[in-house]
Amino acid sequence: MENEIAAFLSQLRLRDTSDNTPRQYGYFLGMFRRHLGGDRDVKVLGKQEIAAFIEYLSRPSEERPHKNAYKRSSIIAVRACLSSFFQYMVDSGRTSENPMPGAGRMPRPPRNPVYLTEEEKDRLLQAAKTLQEKLVLNLLVSTGMRMGELLGVKVRDVDLQGSRIQVKLKRGALRQYVIIPALVKEDVGKLVKRYIEDEELEPDDLLVTLSRRGLQYLVERTAHSAKINKKLSPHKLRHTFAVALRRRGVRTVDLQNLLHHKNRDTTAIYEDVDMRETEQELTRLGLLARR
Repeated sequence: MENEIAAFLSQLRLRDTSDNTPRQYGYFLGMFRRHLGGDRDVKVLGKQEIAAFIEYLSRPSEERPHKNAYKRSSIIAVRACLSSFFQYMVDSGRTSENPMPGAGRMPRPPRNPVYLTEEEKDRLLQAAKTLQEKLVLNLLVSTGMRMGELLGVKVRDVDLQGSRIQVKLKRGALRQYVIIPALVKEDVGKLVKRYIEDEELEPDDLLVTLSRRGLQYLVERTAHSAKINKKLSPHKLRHTFAVALRRRGVRTVDLQNLLHHKNRDTTAIYEDVDMRETEQELTRLGLLARR
């Protein structure tokens, strides 16, 4: 099974996906393999083994690094991973049947994105002390870029005159993110220019030379300094970007384009945020009963 997992992850990396997907799927499949007790033949694996693995994840266990029971959203991600893996086994002729076809298309539970209020966002940006902290946080908040996308940006990909950043994906696909100055108080263009000059960066150099964990830690450290009592991550700054634009009246279809969401339903979670805030305000005014 080890060879089959390696082949699956190899072809997954060739697709137009983020680096996070192969990493996450590799983790899930490695855990599945260990749960099976070693290198089992994929041809003899079926629904029974998968059901036992899902049951194992659904309860607390001291045997795993993640000792608590997995949340429903994580279980759905595991099922999607296994479904994709077994479908690849079928497509590549290694087995004749996918024991869980369509599992990756299970509906996800309603999501309530965690984001910063305007006041929290301003506090976070003000708490940034170093030039690198200011650059990273202002870029994430003003563009909505994903963490992996920001870490792949080279100096030559930044168009300061056009206020755009080009992100090159695998297989040559391109995305353009727009820097929206109204979302931050810093002049992002001047910030980027100063950073490039101070670091003496060349056009082919990476703009931000941090690891994924280093970037995560930068966000966490600054949030702690700003006394923000939310578990903050780079992706939650993407949510903050989206919610800030929805509050300013940006249509869902335009927000979808800015975030490069393939599916409108992914962007629609920010419509739910609007409705929740409206209901909270109506409740505060005494026009709705408290739940």
